[in-house]
Amino acid sequence: MKTKFVTTIIALLCSIISWAAGNNRLMISLHSEAKANLQNNKLNVPAIDVVAQQFGCTNIHAIKTGKVYVLTLADNANPQEAAKAMLATGLCKYAEEDAAATIGEWKTTAAAPTDTLFYQQWGLHNTGSFGGGTAKAGADIDLLRAWEVEDGDSNIVVAVIDAGIKSNHPDMQGRLWRNKTEIPSNGIDDDGNDYIDDTLGWNMVTDTNNIEDDHGHGSHVAGIIGANVNNVTGMAGVDKHCKLMVLKAIDKTGFVAYSWMIEAIYYAVDNGARVINISAGGTSTISILQDAIDYATDNKVTVVAAMMNTGTELKMYPAACTGVIAVGATDAEDMRATFSTFGNHISVCAPGHQIYSLSHLYDTAYIMMSGTSMATPCVAGVAALLLAQDSTRTAAQIKNLLESNAEDMVGDSKDVAGFDKYYGNGRVNAWRALTNARLSVNNMAAAQQWTVYPNPATDELYVGAVNNESYTVQLMSVTGAVVYTASHAGKAAIPVAQLAKGSYVLRLQQGDAVQHTSIVLR
Repeated sequence: MKTKFVTTIIALLCSIISWAAGNNRLMISLHSEAKANLQNNKLNVPAIDVVAQQFGCTNIHAIKTGKVYVLTLADNANPQEAAKAMLATGLCKYAEEDAAATIGEWKTTAAAPTDTLFYQQWGLHNTGSFGGGTAKAGADIDLLRAWEVEDGDSNIVVAVIDAGIKSNHPDMQGRLWRNKTEIPSNGIDDDGNDYIDDTLGWNMVTDTNNIEDDHGHGSHVAGIIGANVNNVTGMAGVDKHCKLMVLKAIDKTGFVAYSWMIEAIYYAVDNGARVINISAGGTSTISILQDAIDYATDNKVTVVAAMMNTGTELKMYPAACTGVIAVGATDAEDMRATFSTFGNHISVCAPGHQIYSLSHLYDTAYIMMSGTSMATPCVAGVAALLLAQDSTRTAAQIKNLLESNAEDMVGDSKDVAGFDKYYGNGRVNAWRALTNARLSVNNMAAAQQWTVYPNPATDELYVGAVNNESYTVQLMSVTGAVVYTASHAGKAAIPVAQLAKGSYVLRLQQGDAVQHTSIVLR
């Protein structure tokens, strides 16, 4: 396994280096005062067009019309020098060489039989055994109980930025997002979004509407999020009802260009996605990528990305971008998968080792894969459930709900109390997140009678009241067990040092006023 890991990493790095050596594409992000109008392979911004001509620009592609563009330069052009010249015009916010990323897949096995495979999906419901190896009962995202709280909403769209989809797979029937404002196959951009006949999404690799998976990674990732449930075949997705917007940004070799990812993010946000799954990443720090992430989160779109599979503390993007839910992988015994990249930017971890999902090879085919690529869609599916429960939630609120309700100290000795760089805030628990989120809905709707701090807490939890009248305090575990109850007036100090670390619900009541607050003890 270690030899295969080293060989795989070397192969991936070599492919990235070789592509970078021959890369002749430049991304530019314009300041608002630069009014671009892309026509005849010119932006009609004189200073920009002069530089483009100087470096032999042969094609200009709009990632975000009026804002972000990809310029294909002459084969002998130097992208770094072109970037300097573009910045010197004073009209570019950023000018950066396009970079390479790769997918967060670790390994595959042969396609599984086409019978019902839920018993193999230990990440959703771990009974202590499954066909792929040893397991620990309860080392899962607690999905069966979560479905009793919320099982999804077809109005919530999850964008899968990956290698495409096996669209006629039975587990995908009725699950794909459709652009209802676009008339199929008429050769016209009916909705004016700059994409012609994008009825099922878009292929950023070939700039066409062909979203079919020619690699396999995309179908597997999409199935984890939203494969049909209770259709007497195959496996189950985390969300029973969400729609999947397929955006192909990975080619048949597994190669990913940053510009393809960035364009897909803008497309997803502009066309109604509420969650974006990116099971890919690269080492280059691209400011235009961070801008795209900010555009998503500013528009209440949650971005979930794979930490990747280096087994080291190497920063990979977009997982290391600000505002992203960065996901590491655990195995069936609740241990961090050895291949999972770690670091201080990790948010949570999720099941990502020996995961069953769709194969692109033929209809009704399934396959087992491992990687943070598989853990990431698991988290994206839970994010979709949280939005089905309350579609007004922001990206920051979804991130907080997932992090604050994760199960802590489930792995090895590196999984210490509170946040750590190996497991983040812990392994995602869908039931805890949905249960505590449901209580917080009442909290947000009610008049705020109290302030609660610090949260997370370690030794004492303080409650500040707006008046000196008596009120009742109850601290409950996520199962509903009351671990503390008392009456207070004014400011109260609640001792929590002796309580088990994890998630709790604080209930405060004064007359008819009731407030629930999710609390994390570390």
